[in-house]
Amino acid sequence: MRKKLIILAFAMALGAALLAGCSGKEKTTDTAEKESAAAAGEEGNDSLDEVSFALVIKNTVSGEERSIDETTDKSTLGDFMRGFEDCVWEDGPYGFYITSIDGVEGDTDAMTFWSFYVDGEYSLVGADEVKLEDGMEIAWVYEGMEW
Repeated sequence: MRKKLIILAFAMALGAALLAGCSGKEKTTDTAEKESAAAAGEEGNDSLDEVSFALVIKNTVSGEERSIDETTDKSTLGDFMRGFEDCVWEDGPYGFYITSIDGVEGDTDAMTFWSFYVDGEYSLVGADEVKLEDGMEIAWVYEGMEW
């Protein structure tokens, strides 16, 4: 029974991490339409005045960590991460999700995954639901489930 609960908890955490979202090599029709509208000078609903925030990429398995001061006109974390060059994402049945950041991929066999934190708190919503604000800190953390 305990093992089933642990597996269920891991599956839920992995699902949340996969739903978190990120940018990548693929572009959805929606993203392509927004980019086309922006190129044509039309303002989409994902644009706003520029915001500045701290982006932290942390790998708890290797111990590596880097912080970047970012400025963007995107309104949500999801829209920003779709354009973040060090991140690869895929479009799945529940939306887009991270496959890797900095070349580090989640591994279900090793029970490691990418999750994100907003101002130090684990996010309970996907990246498309996180509105970017000046001064906030977003941390993408590669972490594993401990037994």
